Amino acid sequence: MNAAAPPPDPALLARRVAALEARFREIAVTRMAGVPVQNERLAVQAVGFQPLADGGSLGVLVTPWFM
Repeated sequence: MNAAAPPPDPALLARRVAALEARFREIAVTRMAGVPVQNERLAVQAVGFQPLADGGSLGVLVTPWFM
């Protein structure tokens, strides 16, 4: 029998989303800098992240080079 996941921690989710955005902002100015597919008018943004029952989360990460 599987144990139930602990209830979602909004503060933990906020820290994870902030870390995700920070990492991809770093990638944007290092590894992706100057890559023609990068749209300089867009910014990295994590959108709509919500906790899942299994302890994970789901949302969309928008970057200047993919969604």
